[in-house]
Amino acid sequence: MNPINDEPFAIISDIHSNWEAMGVVIRDIIEKDIKTIYNLGDTIGYGPNPKECLDAVLSDKMFRENTILGNHDSAFLAPAILDDNWAESAQVAMGWTIKMMENNDKFEDYLRYFRGLKTKITINYNGKEINMCHGSPKRPLIDYVFRDEYERHAMLMEWFDEEFDSAMMLSDQREEFVEGYMASEKASLFELVNGIWFVGHSHSAGITVEDDQYEAKELDNRYRMNGEKAIISVGSVGQSRDIKGVATYTIVEGDNVDFIRLPYDVDTTVDKIIQKEVGTDLKNYTIDDEEVCLLDE
Repeated sequence: MNPINDEPFAIISDIHSNWEAMGVVIRDIIEKDIKTIYNLGDTIGYGPNPKECLDAVLSDKMFRENTILGNHDSAFLAPAILDDNWAESAQVAMGWTIKMMENNDKFEDYLRYFRGLKTKITINYNGKEINMCHGSPKRPLIDYVFRDEYERHAMLMEWFDEEFDSAMMLSDQREEFVEGYMASEKASLFELVNGIWFVGHSHSAGITVEDDQYEAKELDNRYRMNGEKAIISVGSVGQSRDIKGVATYTIVEGDNVDFIRLPYDVDTTVDKIIQKEVGTDLKNYTIDDEEVCLLDE
């Protein structure tokens, strides 16, 4: 379902079974009279209310049809993929989610729904082709596009030391190798990008262009599409990591992309995670008071 002309539409991602955050976001979208929503996957995982969140998606025809598959949704279909490449708490929480859903009388319906989901949506809007996926244009389920450059650099340095004999190479040579690899990685990604892509997965809101990367908060939570190639990370509804303790989603209207941050009842979500023994790492639900205060300025 394509939005009409300049009519605004919302993009959400990574609800992650967080009923409190999802409710706040959906109410905000309704209050803004936005008729079209796209959901970039990972409706389940991590949080304590997988059934309620998935049932909400399934109850609305537009929501149902405008949802794509995320990596946690994929793990629901194929639990064998929950290997050491997943964080331990993600594995534990996903295992809890699968057991919870297996005991539900709609289990087969859930399986059928996830099996039928696409990994990419393409729409035409305001004269532009816009593509959406969960991860990245290269690997739509599992690749991260928007990730802290320092974190990525450190990961690659660690990988380099594991794969090669770093004693045979000077530190500046190692540095040059890793930086060259990162540049090549980004260049190959943007060879696949034609116009605008919206992605989730990183749980952080921001923009990646060919020569740079910006956090949404660096841009005062607004980006204007200007014809350049860009990959836009929409943030997470249920487990925001760039600003913790808020629900994040994105509104597109004309050429403007606005990142919306909303407070929700984090304490209730955390209490349920603990009481239900979901196993999720609670550090990603800790309210960042300093960051949240900045949103009110």
